[in-house]
Amino acid sequence: MSKDCIISFASKGREDYNKAMTRNITELKARGYEGDFIYYSLDDPRNVAGIEILGGLPKGCDPHKVTPYQFKPKLFKEAFDKGYTRVIWTDSTIVAARHPKPVFDEASKRGVVAFHNLGHNLNKWISDKAAQNLGFATPLPSDVYQIMACVIAIDYANPTGKKIFDKWLKLSEDGESFKDNKGSAPGFVNHRHDQAVLSGLLWLEGVKLLPYGSLVYEPHNQPPYEYGDKFYFVNKAI
Repeated sequence: MSKDCIISFASKGREDYNKAMTRNITELKARGYEGDFIYYSLDDPRNVAGIEILGGLPKGCDPHKVTPYQFKPKLFKEAFDKGYTRVIWTDSTIVAARHPKPVFDEASKRGVVAFHNLGHNLNKWISDKAAQNLGFATPLPSDVYQIMACVIAIDYANPTGKKIFDKWLKLSEDGESFKDNKGSAPGFVNHRHDQAVLSGLLWLEGVKLLPYGSLVYEPHNQPPYEYGDKFYFVNKAI
């Protein structure tokens, strides 16, 4: 069995993310990815290009309305429990621009790979409850960086990766850290659940983020390539 796996989850929310998941799979295969997938759909289990999309939620996962985005760490746990060590989460809207092997390899070096969420520092996007549970004083300083949670890679065989993941999973289960609560930072917008908590953990552990430009949103995947043309993934509209 490959030690590499890509995981994702889709549902019919603001849009039908199941449509994007089909594109996600076919583009990964088109880039030469031959590793394994564990993909779930809340409402549209099916087979896409030989990949079985499972129905429902990962084992032990709260419904989204109860614990927002808990399905991410729970899906990572399912993959690790199955024996995979290097796992990449991709939102269903992610399109691979090249083979993901360099991202897997970078996770082996760092423990966790996450990408800088340009212009969105964490203090305006994390609740005081979550910050306190992480051990931060509140409000946070303005130079704590936030990640883009649409692509996350973790190597569970790396001690740093294991340490961060185990804390992230535990915080998803504490009944507070992933849930909507207020923040006291000037200009607080809202709490970003899994993204906010993992951002804090990476900062506390000193794990540096890959720059924006390694993962981009449209139209930065097109000329004049404001952030370069060496991106691994693009987050595209459905």
